[in-house]
Amino acid sequence: MPPKKWLIIDRERGIDQEAWLYARCADLRTSQKPLKDYARDVAHAFESQFPSNILQRIFKNGKFQRFETEEEAIVRCEGRPKQCVKWIQNHKSEILRRAEHQASLPAYLDLQDYKPDVEVKRARSARDIYVGEHPEIRENATKEARDSGISTRSELQSSINAAYSAAIAVDPDWQRYIDRSQEEKTTRAAERAKIRESSTIADDDSQPGMSRTQILQNLEYTLLNTVKALARRIRRLW
Repeated sequence: MPPKKWLIIDRERGIDQEAWLYARCADLRTSQKPLKDYARDVAHAFESQFPSNILQRIFKNGKFQRFETEEEAIVRCEGRPKQCVKWIQNHKSEILRRAEHQASLPAYLDLQDYKPDVEVKRARSARDIYVGEHPEIRENATKEARDSGISTRSELQSSINAAYSAAIAVDPDWQRYIDRSQEEKTTRAAERAKIRESSTIADDDSQPGMSRTQILQNLEYTLLNTVKALARRIRRLW
């Protein structure tokens, strides 16, 4: 079936409005609303998800010619709410069939959002910063300990720790190191929060904006995790 004119199906750009509609209507099987009311809600969500400034590519004889103009896009989108309602009414059986199939799949087959591993270094303590900026204390403590006959690693480290503690206790600028440590902790916490936020499971609403590369990475990542999950189940059976 050729793409509907009011729908943009452009997988090279990561846009598939028809697939979005099927995904968005997955809860039709459990909805208590009359079909027309349900369809109107979906049409409203569709308008919010896909503003008219998403331009359709125009082809001739299978070759790309140009993008539609903004004026052409506005005209194309004028009747979308009604067309969306009609599409849902006409495709109810297929929507329910797909929803039933999706509900029967294991949860680990949901498309997962691949993100490269990013390590956030631990924020330094005030003492870490102080030790890093005063290597001479370590050198002096090590020399004094060895001169006094201390040679084991643990005893040397105890002497070094004691020397730093003594220096910190009388350093008038110690508060400055505490403040710098707190700044690092705040920065690291923000970085971790950003990574956690960007590493959530991808929902269907995010798919239209994804690049082709990102979609393929997500698929590869999902398949890898699926194989691992199946392998764990097989090992338990053995």
